[in-house]
Order: sequence, then structure tokens, then C-alpha cells
Amino acid sequence: MQLDSSISLPSRVRGILDRVRSVVDERLVAAIDRVLDETEQQLFRNAEHARSNAEQQSWFDALRELRRGRADVAPRLLVALEGALVRRPLPAEAVAPPRATGPRGGFDLVDPDELEIRLILEDGAARAEIRHHELLFALGHRFAVLWAAPPLSPAQLPVGPAGLNEAFAAAIAELRLQPAAMQTLLRIYERVVLQSLGALLEAVNAILVDAGVLRHFSGYEGRRREAEVAASADDPTAPVADRAPAAPGDASRPQRSPIAGATPAAARPAWTPEDQQRFDALRESLGRLRAMRSGAGAEAEPASVRPEDLQTVLSHLQAIPNPAQIVGGRRVPQSVAHIRQAMVEQLAQTLPPGTTPVLRADDEDVLDLMEVFLGTLQQDLKPDPATEQVMSRLQVPLVRLALVDRTFFTRPEHPARRLLNAIADASASWLEDDPEGRRMLERLGAIGDRLTNEFQHGVSLFEELLGDLTAHLQQSQRRAEAAERRHVEAAKGRERLALARRTVDAAIASRLAAAAPDDLLRTTLEQAWADVLALTLLRHGPDGEPYRRRLAVVDELLAARRIGSIGATQARALREELESGLALVGYPLGDIRQIMERLLGGIDGAADPDEALALAMKLRARARLGESRVIDPAGGDWGRPAGPEEQPWVDRIRELPIGTWFAPGSGDGPRLKLAWRSEALDLVLLVNRRATSAEERGVAQLARDLARGGLRIVLASPAPPVERVFQRILARAKASGEGAFHA
Repeated sequence: MQLDSSISLPSRVRGILDRVRSVVDERLVAAIDRVLDETEQQLFRNAEHARSNAEQQSWFDALRELRRGRADVAPRLLVALEGALVRRPLPAEAVAPPRATGPRGGFDLVDPDELEIRLILEDGAARAEIRHHELLFALGHRFAVLWAAPPLSPAQLPVGPAGLNEAFAAAIAELRLQPAAMQTLLRIYERVVLQSLGALLEAVNAILVDAGVLRHFSGYEGRRREAEVAASADDPTAPVADRAPAAPGDASRPQRSPIAGATPAAARPAWTPEDQQRFDALRESLGRLRAMRSGAGAEAEPASVRPEDLQTVLSHLQAIPNPAQIVGGRRVPQSVAHIRQAMVEQLAQTLPPGTTPVLRADDEDVLDLMEVFLGTLQQDLKPDPATEQVMSRLQVPLVRLALVDRTFFTRPEHPARRLLNAIADASASWLEDDPEGRRMLERLGAIGDRLTNEFQHGVSLFEELLGDLTAHLQQSQRRAEAAERRHVEAAKGRERLALARRTVDAAIASRLAAAAPDDLLRTTLEQAWADVLALTLLRHGPDGEPYRRRLAVVDELLAARRIGSIGATQARALREELESGLALVGYPLGDIRQIMERLLGGIDGAADPDEALALAMKLRARARLGESRVIDPAGGDWGRPAGPEEQPWVDRIRELPIGTWFAPGSGDGPRLKLAWRSEALDLVLLVNRRATSAEERGVAQLARDLARGGLRIVLASPAPPVERVFQRILARAKASGEGAFHA
């Protein structure tokens, strides 16, 4: 099947997309048929195991609806995919997650079925992106070539998990399935289609490669940077690491082959004048460290250490466990200074007696910079034994890498720097004593294991570990964002209920002010019937006929109580309306009948006053609609207005952007994020980093916490942790003068 000929496309692009469309159609039609077959079988099994006739009938109804509409699902899916294939991709920030909803059966403050359906699609796409990230990365670059666009993210790819989800959601939109059946269908779709998406992505990549689209492209972006440039071995302006070493004093000695653990020059980025300028600026901070070591070993004959010998010794140190050091009876983590000491001791054992190993000036610079850099970084990281252990294990591989690739110090996009930033993010945000924290700790431990056991040279291992950790962090972030959305949706529902209750309370209060009802009637109207009116108002609005009809019940009851009688027809109509309304908000049938008997009987004085009083007390003790969750802005500390010293904080809170973070003033405790703000109720919703907990606070209450120092606003830093460390090194060196900075 070919693309629509009316769509204007370059002939070569059309030919490629026709082939892609053909293989996608062939594979997806079979997969969708399997999805629908398995869904039918599962719906039938659900009906067989139903606990009631009504539940069984519901599953059979869903089965009939699926059989009725299944013939249209695959064609709709293919039409949606064709449109996505020929449509120029939207910018990444404009891509919205796919939505698929079943019919909404009635009103709910936060529709859990719709939210669950949305999350099934989003979580399935996230898992598929992590599982097939390398194929999606390559496909994103190849589709970008077809469209002459920047590289596409997985969410922008028409055949990526998110794109397939969007097409499938459009294909099943006409199926009138109950939410439980829709969720069953989507879970089977994820298992059959998304979990086995790799074969389809490989086939599409193969088509594009065969058509000559980035034929030799593979791996992460950094791998391409390594192969792009080569430094001349004879270029005097290139860094020392880019020149093959020769024995001291032997200029005629032929160059050695690259040593184990060194990076071939052709596999490293070129050293630019900008790199040299940045590196020189960093070296200005090393004067004091160099001065402290000047004269070291002056009593012995110096022996220059060749770079390959230095790498050999470091490779041996890398294989040795690096426990914490004991200094002054106190446990301290291993540092670059300890590594330097061990390295010099091992080098000395290979030299003749009376000689002392002396590192070349460039290597000294690298070690000094790494000592300052890693020491400062560890001070900035969250004090945690697990993070300390991981960082300790990374030190030798990082030192080995920096000795042969000084762009580590000069380029923020360097894979090793990005990996350190990701580790710092994981340490600051995700290492808590819960299952998610333990999974993250295992991930960080695995990074230390692999670098210790596998690192030899280059950045490819750093890139691979960066990709794995980034994918894991993104998955954790998506889970946190989904949980945060649930909290926000729930808070919005509570806000709507609070505002509806406020409207209803005002309407009832104005009517009661002009009447003199007995205690039972007043309690019924202010408690039970107010809940009925609030729910009706939310469903149908203030102009809806059900709300006006139930509000009229208040007038009729008060009028009947005022005249002391009620007609049989009117009593019957009131009874029906009261029974249906009270049942709507969860009153049991026995309680409803008791209320009817006492309420309507009391109009003409026939009810027992003691029984009526007991019933009124029972109604007051009953939980109101959503009482445990409904916001009460007038209650507790929220009800106290802000004082003069707190008002500036109130004004600032009202202007803070959503997403602002607050930290405990003492520094201990979790950070809280401003997830939502209610202008109508003057309150905010705060969630923790993972959105596993949420709390609502009045704006005045939050202002008091800020004014008293219990909380502080965290100003977002534009730079990642590693970049902040280098900025601090440069700033201190500039402020103190050359040679005045010391970690």
C-alpha cells in the first residue's frame, strides 16, 4: 500500500516512506489482530469469573462491543500512522502524551478510570523507550534527515512508542468499552505491541540504511564526536596526551603503540584554542598546590615518569578495592591525594635505589585539577555513605581518562562530566530508604562496578553508563510526574467541591435566616441536603434543572414547616426527591427512611421530639461528603490572616511559578515542590520529590513558615553540579589571585 498521492513529498522521501509504510502495515496488522483476539479471550474469562450477574453482563457487553467494532480498528490505526508519517514532526516541547478514554459513567471529582487509562499508555511508552532507546536514538536521527529537521526525540517519532500509542488511541476511540475493559485492551496492547517493538524498529532502521540515510550511523552522539577528529602526533600545539611518548633523552626512538588504557589520538576530540584557554584558566588555581609540593624529593635524583607507565600503575590501582582511609583516627573517603601517594609508591618500586619518580608538568596539572575538582564536588554532594562509596570508586577511572583526554576539563558536554551530573542528581533526589531508592542505589553501585572492572580508555563506557542511568532517571521522573498529576487532579476536585459547598451553604443560610426550623430540619438541610445540593451543582451547574429542583425542596420544606401542614401529593413528591438525593450521597436506605419519617412527620407535630433530637445529633456526627479530603480554608492555621511581617511573603507566594522548590530552613528534611495553587481558596499544594506525599497549606500559613525560617525558597541554579564546581574553582582563583586557591 502506498501513501496518498495527493500529499506533496520529494520523490525520494516518498519512496522511502512508502517502504516504511509497507513494513509497518504488514507487522502491525498481524499484531493488532493478536491484541484483539487475546482481548476477546480475556473478556470472556473475566465474564466467567464474575462475582455477580451484573458484573458478568458488563463483561459480555464489552465483548459484544469489541466484536462489533474490531474490524475498523486496524484500518483506523493505519490511517493515523500514514498521517503521522507524512506530517512534519512538531517540536519536542509541543508533543503531548496520547490520551485514550473510555465513556465516563457519572460524575467523579477526579475520574480515576480516565487517569488510569492515560497512565497505562504513558507508562507503557516510557518502558518501551527505555527498552529500545538505542534503536529509537538512531531512528530519530534518520527521520530527522528525511525532514531536514533537528534529531527527533522518541516522542516525536511516528513509529515510536508514543506515536503508536497515539495512533492506537485514535483507532479504538469509537469503541464504547467500559473503563475496565478498555484497561484490559490497553494492557494486552502494551504486552503484544510495545514490548516486542524492537523488531519493527530494526526493520524500519534497515529500510532507511538501505536507502542510504545515515548508513554508517550508530551509537550515542559522543561516539561520533570521538571519531570526527584526530590530533597530529607531531603537532606541538596539541595536548601532551595526543602525542605518542618517547623515552627521555632519546629523540630518535620510534613512537610506541598506544598503551593499554590510553586513548588513540584519532579517537579523541581535537584540542582547540578555546580548550587551551579554558585549561590555562583552570591551571591558574593550582599555584599553592604546586608550591606545596615544590622541592619534594630534592634529596634524591629525579626520574621522569612516562605517560604509559603512569597508566599502567593506575590500571593496577583501579583493580584494587579502595577502602576509606583512616586519618587521625577518623574515617575519611579516599581522595586523589591518596591515589597520588599510592601511585608514587608503586612507581618508586620500579626505579633504581636513590631515584624518585617525578611526573611531567602536564600530568601534575591534571592530577592537581582532579584533586581540587573531585574534592569540591564531594563537598557539594548530599552527605550519604552510598554516594561517597560510588564517587570513591569513580576516581581512578576519572583520573586515567583526564590524563589522556583533557577536554574533560574544558567541555561541559563531555560524557564523563554528564555522567557525574546524573549521579549528583540521583544522589540529591532519589536516594531514600524505599524501594525506588534501593533500586537507584543498586544502579549507582553497578556504575562503580563496571567502571572499576571494564574501563580501559576512551569515553564509550561513560556514554553507555550515562545512557542507562539517564533512562532510569527519566523513568523515575515520569513516575513522579504521574503521581504529581494525580495529586493535582485530586486537589482541583476538592477545590471544586469546596466552592460548590460554599455556594450551597450561602443559599441555604439565606433561606434559614427568614425561617424558624426545628433542630432536625435545620440539621438535615445544613448537613445532609447541603451535600446533595453540592454534588448536584457540580454535575449540572447552577442553571441545571436538577439543581434548581433540589434547591426548591428547601423552600418547600421550610414553607410546610411554617404553615404546619403538608398535602399528601406534595409529601409524596418530597419523599421521592429526598430519598433519591440522600441515596446519591451514600445514605443507607434505613437511615433515609428514618429521616423521612421524622422529618415529614414533624411538620404537623406528629414526630417524637426526643427521637427527632437524637436523629439530628446522629446526622451531625455523620461524615460529610468528602469530609476527610475537602479543603476548609477557614479551619486551623489557615484561618489566621497573615500579619504585617508576613504579607510581603504572601504577595511573593502568589507570584511564584508552579514548580518552585522549598527547602527546610535547617537544611534537614525533604524539599517540597509547589505543584498547584488555588486562587479562589488562597492555598497551595506541596509535593515531595517523588510526589509520594502531598499536603495543602494556606498561603498565609506558608508565608508564616517562610517568614519564621521554617522553609526557604530554593533558587534554581542554571548550571549542573559539575559546571558549578568548575565555576567556583575559577571564581576563587580570580578573587584570590594566582596561587591562592586551595581545596
